[in-house]
Amino acid sequence: MQPTVHAGRYIYFRIDDSFKWADSMLVEVEVEYFDHAGGSFTIEYDGSDPNAPFSGAYTRAGKTVSLTGSGTWKTATFRLPGARFLNGQNAGTDFRLAIQAPAFHVARVEVRRLGVPAEAGETVPGRQASLESLAPPDWVVLPGEGPPPVVRKGVLSLSGGDPPARLCFPTALFHGTGEELLARVRVRGLQGTETGAGALGVGGDEGKPWVARLEWVVGPERGWRLSAEAAGASAFQARTWLPNTWYWMRFRYTWQEVGGYPDVWVRLWRADGETIEPVTWDLTLDLAGLAPPPEGWLALEAPLAGDAVLETDFLFVRAANESAVTVRLPPLPPAWIELDPPVPVPDGGLRLTLEGAPRSAYLIERTADFVQWEPAPLMTDLLGRAHWLDAAAPGRRWAFYRAREAN
Repeated sequence: MQPTVHAGRYIYFRIDDSFKWADSMLVEVEVEYFDHAGGSFTIEYDGSDPNAPFSGAYTRAGKTVSLTGSGTWKTATFRLPGARFLNGQNAGTDFRLAIQAPAFHVARVEVRRLGVPAEAGETVPGRQASLESLAPPDWVVLPGEGPPPVVRKGVLSLSGGDPPARLCFPTALFHGTGEELLARVRVRGLQGTETGAGALGVGGDEGKPWVARLEWVVGPERGWRLSAEAAGASAFQARTWLPNTWYWMRFRYTWQEVGGYPDVWVRLWRADGETIEPVTWDLTLDLAGLAPPPEGWLALEAPLAGDAVLETDFLFVRAANESAVTVRLPPLPPAWIELDPPVPVPDGGLRLTLEGAPRSAYLIERTADFVQWEPAPLMTDLLGRAHWLDAAAPGRRWAFYRAREAN
């Protein structure tokens, strides 16, 4: 290996685009190398360090491996937070081994995704719900009082109503033989007054009770409630989950003939590309007293009356009796940005309300000619909302507004 004009030795790697699942990812790279005498190596990757060359394209890993001269093959593991892998390095590559050694040999480089479910990219028995449309026979829509469920750009949205709408996927049947639902879900549009912000689980047609469902609870105490109508059982976990924020949900249903043992397990974690799926379960439920084991479909329920919207862009049911499929994760949709119409205030001016990701920076921009835009920085609260008063509005003949994320 010859050094570059800058006296560096590098081995470059490109990651296939299908491997990328978020704008910022937590990645683990394992390198099998021969331990020569003298020198060291590390990884420089297309990441998020603003001080690294080319806007982070050469972010340096926090670990450097020294070569000790043992004359054996060894492995080194690097953890790369904030990886972007946007082909920002030479020749469109994503990371490189940066070597400071007279001799270097590498046998294997393995990249592992830590911030996604284990099924991603794997071929497993199951059924992935199509979110291109809600047409039968794949979907059964049970209308409520709110707007009907809709699909836009691969995101399924269920708006609030009392009674709420229910959406069933009858081709995914849960028998209680170890089926698992893996879903990516978010709730947006919270006003702080709703008591139920939607639910997912195992249900059935109109009039049939839920086998088990996980409900997103707002009200005085925010959290998740796992309940089974037929068994009269429920469990609640207080958790300050964030609106307009994607979460992974894993729901397992395994019927136990003997009471006193859980039949339903649920866990949730942030779908941010970096949070690792936990090992423990957040909630469990014993369906004791129900025999034979109740069956049901994959089902979703809209929020109760209010402005809340339950959304999902990925639904996969893993079941041993299904054909094997390769699980494909869609790109993580961005946080929803919504700018409410301006409202006049008594003291003059217009008040604008923005809805976005919680505790995030945004800009509301104003113009009168679509040439010059005046930005106003905002920071959203825990509910993902921020308010801005345009005190100069009364002195203008007209004004136009737009909102975007602050870069």
